[in-house]
Amino acid sequence: MKKLTGFVLLALLFASSVYAAPTDVNLVPLKRVVSYGQKTVTTAGTEVQLVASSTVCSSVTIKAIYNNTGYIAVGSNSSVTMANGFLLSPNESISLDVDNVQDVYIDSSVSAEGVSWIAII
Repeated sequence: MKKLTGFVLLALLFASSVYAAPTDVNLVPLKRVVSYGQKTVTTAGTEVQLVASSTVCSSVTIKAIYNNTGYIAVGSNSSVTMANGFLLSPNESISLDVDNVQDVYIDSSVSAEGVSWIAII
């Protein structure tokens, strides 16, 4: 972490305004994208891990592909089903505070449908 002293001007990301900050400002790096991808459930009723290898993160957002015709079930273990998972309709999303993308599982009500996902640290 960098520490600045004196009068500092800070520009906010995605904003057109500039703000003045008092002295002794601690600058903290912004979170950044670490990983993203898509996952398809080949056979409906068969849960799959979002990623096969460990992907450390602080949160992950999962979005059902817009042209899915059925539902996606999201859960935290390999027993996720349409009956017990968090259901996403096409183009719906959910953000989860998890420490590893590998901890997320999905299932689908229709074969060959899936999600896109993005994780941040």
